[in-house]
Amino acid sequence: MGTSGLGFHPPLGMKKTGYKMADKVFEISLDTKLLEAVFGSASAAAFLDRALDLTAQLLQANMVQQAPIDTGRLRGSIQFPEKIASLKYQISINAKYWEALQFGTGPYTIKPKTKKALRFVVNGQVIFAKFVNHPGIKANPFIDRAIDKTSPRIEGIVGMALDEVLTANGAGG
Repeated sequence: MGTSGLGFHPPLGMKKTGYKMADKVFEISLDTKLLEAVFGSASAAAFLDRALDLTAQLLQANMVQQAPIDTGRLRGSIQFPEKIASLKYQISINAKYWEALQFGTGPYTIKPKTKKALRFVVNGQVIFAKFVNHPGIKANPFIDRAIDKTSPRIEGIVGMALDEVLTANGAGG
């Protein structure tokens, strides 16, 4: 389960053309050439857009489900998919720390920002320290798990989207 493979195996000539995991945005886009050749550009675009919309919605729901829970802030910060261009959706995550949870961190030092010392409680005892050496955060790849959970359902989503488009065009039955 690494972010390099991402686990999508799209059917019917749909292929992954891009995932962007920079900043706080996760994008999905598709190549339309094969379906345009089979269905014509208007029907192919409608079909692919619906399939991508449904996939993005399912992926977002799975990201929320797979996100680790402490306060619930991370889960609440995973936004509903937004269409940003033709056949391109993005899912934004507004919690600044999502990358530290997804990928983990190395050891780091925590220093006070506004006071002379940090204050925390250990075993009921108040501790003051000028700094703390944190051992780091172990990776918790919740996005990878969401992708793995979404991938097996893509074929069904594509079929559902195809049925909707064919029915809308009078060819379904």
